[in-house]
Amino acid sequence: MALVTFSGRTCALGQKTYCAVKDTCVPERDCSGCPDQKTTYSGPESNMCVGVPTKLPDNVSFTDFDMLMGSVGGYVDIKQDRSSKSMDVESYVLRWGR
Repeated sequence: MALVTFSGRTCALGQKTYCAVKDTCVPERDCSGCPDQKTTYSGPESNMCVGVPTKLPDNVSFTDFDMLMGSVGGYVDIKQDRSSKSMDVESYVLRWGR
């Protein structure tokens, strides 16, 4: 696992914005130098460059545990290589549709 030098909090101390892809601070609210992360998220204690993940998960699986006909309930397991470019992904949103 890669060593992280900066964070949203450390960059905010210098009135800058954190770019996780490059693990560096960029000018405040200017994410143009942060690849694939063009939007600035401003939190209560930090600013971060954010964007849509550019790499799909390595593996997604679902196991239906409820066994009721016409009902779905279980666990989704998402596997991602932590050394990949998308290691800055904090969460996924799953949507169910027909």
